[in-house]
Amino acid sequence: MHRFSLFFILFLYSIKLFSNNSVNWEIALPGKLVALPVERDNGEIILICEDRRVYSINSYTGNINWKIKPGGKLSQLLFSLDGSIIIRDEKKIYSIFGSGKIRWSKEVQGGIEQNIELNDRGDIFYIEDNRLKMLNRFGFEYLIKDNFSCNNFVAISNYLIVYTYNNKLTAITYGGKEAWANDIIDENTFLGFTRTGIYLISSFGEVEKYNNNGELIGRWDTKNKNPYRYFVNAESNFLFVGDYGTTIINDSNFSTKKGNSISIYYSNGKLIEALDNWSILAKKIETENSDIMFFPSIEQQRVKKTITLSDKRVWGDENLSNYYKELITSGERDLQRDLLKTVEKHIKSTDLLEKIPNFYEVLLLMCSKENKYLDMRQEAYRLMGLSKDISFVPYLLNNLEMEKSYIIISYIYFALGQIGIDRTGNVIKSINSRLDSYYDENLVLNALYAMYNINLYTDSEYVDLVFMGIEKILNGGYSNYIMNKCYEIIKKLK
Repeated sequence: MHRFSLFFILFLYSIKLFSNNSVNWEIALPGKLVALPVERDNGEIILICEDRRVYSINSYTGNINWKIKPGGKLSQLLFSLDGSIIIRDEKKIYSIFGSGKIRWSKEVQGGIEQNIELNDRGDIFYIEDNRLKMLNRFGFEYLIKDNFSCNNFVAISNYLIVYTYNNKLTAITYGGKEAWANDIIDENTFLGFTRTGIYLISSFGEVEKYNNNGELIGRWDTKNKNPYRYFVNAESNFLFVGDYGTTIINDSNFSTKKGNSISIYYSNGKLIEALDNWSILAKKIETENSDIMFFPSIEQQRVKKTITLSDKRVWGDENLSNYYKELITSGERDLQRDLLKTVEKHIKSTDLLEKIPNFYEVLLLMCSKENKYLDMRQEAYRLMGLSKDISFVPYLLNNLEMEKSYIIISYIYFALGQIGIDRTGNVIKSINSRLDSYYDENLVLNALYAMYNINLYTDSEYVDLVFMGIEKILNGGYSNYIMNKCYEIIKKLK
C-alpha cells in the first residue's frame, strides 16, 4: 500500500540523534496527519487524521483519551487561549471543548478561502467570498472588511490584522481601517509572526522582520528558498521550513539545518515523532541537545499572549501614558466616570480598540490601588467582566491574591465569572482560596456564580473543584438564602 508523506515536515541533522533515546510509546494511526498537532495545558496531544477524526492522546502514555468525527474533510487545527480546540473543514469551523464535545460550529456557505487565524482573545478570522470575517469565541460572526483580497494574513494582536497583497505589507484594524502599509518586493512572500515581530520570507529565503508599528527591525538572507510553514521553538525563536531544511531566526543571526524528512515536534521533554508509516512515537531526548532548537515546541505554538501586569508593573510602565495616571491621581471623579461610560458604550464592538486605543490601559489603571475611589475601581472590574476579554485573566488572578478589600474581591469574582475561562483549574482554585478570607454574603454569592459560569464554559472539566468551593460555602455558616443558592447550583451541576 502506498505510504503518504506527512503534511508537515521538519528536517533532522542526523538520524543518530535518536540512537540513544528509548521509545516511550508508539501508536498506529488510521491515516496520515493533516496538520501539526497541538497540546492542551494538561498534556493532551490533539491531532487530526485522514479519517476525518479528531484525537486526544495522553502525551505521557500514548493512550487515546477520546476521538470524534465532526463532519467533513478536516484541514486545520488550532488551540485557542480560552482552552478550546479549533478545527475546520471545507465549509465549517468548529470549536470543541477539552472533553471532545463540540461547543459550536459555524457553516461558511461560500467556503473558507484560506487558513483561519486566531488572536489572543480567542477570536477566529477567515475569508469567505472576498470578505474578511471574525467569529468571537462564542461563535458570533462579525464582518471586518468587504472586498478583501490577500495572499496570506495573520492576526498579530487584539486589534491588528496584517496581510500581503499587491506587493504591500498592510495592517488594518478590526474596524477595517488601514493602520499602516509598506512596499515589499516579492509578491510571493510568506508571512509569519511571533511575540517579537512580523516575519516576511521571500521565495528566495530573504527574511525581513517588522514590529507591530510596521517598522523594519531586522533583515537576513538565509537562502532557504520556497518557505511553506513556520513554527516557534522552546526558546520562542522563529523557525521556518523551506527547500534546504529548517531555519532559526535569532535577534542577530540565523542558522539552517539540513537532514532527512522525518517529521518531529518537541513537547514535555519528549520528541513525538510522526512516521511515514502512519504512526507516531514518543522518545525522551536530553534537553541540552542543541538540535531541540530546530523542532517546533508544542508549548510555544501559542505563546502565552496575555496581560500579566501587577499594579507595580502598571505604574512603572513607561508605555502607559501620563494622562491617564494623572486622571486617576488628580481626584477627578467625574472625568473618571465619563471615561468609563465611554468604554462601556463601545465595549462589545469589534472596533473597540480603534475607538478607544487605550482600552486596556484605562481599565488596568482605573482598577489599580492607586485609584482612591473604590466605586470607580469596582466599575473598572465590572467592565473587564463585560468585555469577556481573556487577556485580563492573569491580571485578575494576580489582584485576587493580593487584594485586601472584600468589596473589590467580589467584583473580581464577577469579572472572572463573566469571562468564564479556566484552562488548568487554577481560576477556580484561586476563587476558592479567598472564600474564607472575609465573611460576606455578597462575596460568596459572586464566587458561587463565577464558579458555575466557569463550569459551564469548560464543560464541567473541573467540576470537582467547583464542588469543593460549594462545600466550603456550605460550611461557612451563611444564611439560608446562601444555602439555598448553593443547593440550586448543585442541582444544575448534576
